[in-house]
Amino acid sequence: FKEGKYDEALKNALSEFVVQQLKGQVSDTAEFSHHITHVVTPPHTRTLKTLAAVLTCKWLVTPEWLIDAQRAHKSDPTAPL
Repeated sequence: FKEGKYDEALKNALSEFVVQQLKGQVSDTAEFSHHITHVVTPPHTRTLKTLAAVLTCKWLVTPEWLIDAQRAHKSDPTAPL
């Protein structure tokens, strides 16, 4: 989320969606834990966390993926995510 395209308000909204609707947890620390299942990252980003996710076979998803999931949930809250 270091790119200018993604502001703090979007990050907060997506974090809230992950916690409230997906019943997930958000980690803003630089630490990579075995509890992590998905890493949200802009395309073509290379950070230690994204590299650790690749090496440990975790899902890399874009912020747009979460935005699309949020829109789908708003249009049909009963549909599985």
